[in-house]
Amino acid sequence: LFLGFFTLKKTNSSKLSVVFCLFTMAFSLWLFGDLITWTTASYGPIIFVWSWLDYLNIVFFALGTYFFVLLARDGLSSFEKIIMLLVCAPAFLLSIGGYSVGDFYQPACEVIEDTAITNYKLFAEGIFVLMLLYSLIWGWIRFSGPKRVQLVVVASAILLFFASFSLTEYVATITNVYEINLYGLFVLPLFLIVMVFAITNLGIFKARFLGTQLLVYTLI
Repeated sequence: LFLGFFTLKKTNSSKLSVVFCLFTMAFSLWLFGDLITWTTASYGPIIFVWSWLDYLNIVFFALGTYFFVLLARDGLSSFEKIIMLLVCAPAFLLSIGGYSVGDFYQPACEVIEDTAITNYKLFAEGIFVLMLLYSLIWGWIRFSGPKRVQLVVVASAILLFFASFSLTEYVATITNVYEINLYGLFVLPLFLIVMVFAITNLGIFKARFLGTQLLVYTLI
């Protein structure tokens, strides 16, 4: 959140920083929801929050992809925007309709997720990863030199984060051993380090003095 709001302020709310801030907000909301499911003893809040986690997962995948597309191609076409909305819509409908979760396993205080949204989440994440890879290839062909380095570094960070998160989420869901889910968060510090490097050294937001200030604040 600090990274998102800091870049938003220092770039005078550029489109790229707005989307990046929304991405950090969506993922932070997922983290907050995940915290509730692990620390709350009351069944009601756990079931309610858990039922929306998969949808939030898809949303921050979509926003992370949108951020990279803006970086590589300066925007999405109207058709691509419709595709992203359509991909997010089924998960929203499943969640709001109460179909994203099934039984509640009381001894472990855990929800048994519905396999439909689990499989759909994997499909949606795959769509967004393909869009990201297409944008990376498009940017690689169009640009050269420092811009290529910028795109490769940022894409690698996002893809590593997405891959580890998605894999552990899927394994945790199909095995019902949800503690596996926590291992996907181990790559988060690495993702933050790479993003700070991209902001400070590669200048992805093109803001004067942003690099030095952010580096100092992050070190603190």
